[in-house]
Amino acid sequence: MNGSFRVGKIAGIAFEIHYTWFVVLVVFSWILADGFLPSRYKGWEGTTYWSVGTLGAILLFASVVVHELAHSLVAKARGLPVEGITLFLFGGVSSLKADSRGPRDELIISAVGPLASLGLFAVLRVLYEGVTDTTTPFAALLWYLWWINLALAIFNMLPAYPMDGGRVLRSAIWGLTGRVGL
Repeated sequence: MNGSFRVGKIAGIAFEIHYTWFVVLVVFSWILADGFLPSRYKGWEGTTYWSVGTLGAILLFASVVVHELAHSLVAKARGLPVEGITLFLFGGVSSLKADSRGPRDELIISAVGPLASLGLFAVLRVLYEGVTDTTTPFAALLWYLWWINLALAIFNMLPAYPMDGGRVLRSAIWGLTGRVGL
C-alpha cells in the first residue's frame, strides 16, 4: 500500500503502518481521553485521561494486529503466501499473494480473525471480572479493550465483502454452488 512504511516482521510476516494510521491514533486517543473516559471515570487527572486514552488507542491497534495475524498465520499454514499486514485508516489488512484454493480455505482463513477477536474479548473480560476496583486506569483499559474486541468480532462478521463476514458468506455460497463469487 503506497504511503506505508515497514515496522518489522511478526512471525516472518512483514508489518507496515500507513500514514493514515497516525490520524486515527490521534483521533481515538482524543475521543477516549476527552470524551469517553471522563464521562465514565470521574476525578482523574488530565494526564491520566490522556495516558490511558493513548494507551487504549495503541492497544486497540494491537488487537487489530492480533486479528490480522490470525488470518495471515492460518493462510501460511494452509500454503498461501502472505505479503504482509498493514495498519491504516480503517483498521488493518492482511495481504495474501494468492486467493484461497477452495471454499474450506476461504472459510477457515476468514473466520479465524473474528475468532481471535472473540478470544481476546473472553480473556480481557475474565481479567476485568477479577479486578476489585473497577475505577482504576487499569480496569478502564480492560473494560474498553474487552468491549472493543467484542465489537471488532461482530463488525467484521457483517456479511459485506471484502470483510470477513462477506468472505465467510462467499465461502458458503462457493461450497454450495461450486462457483466462486457472490
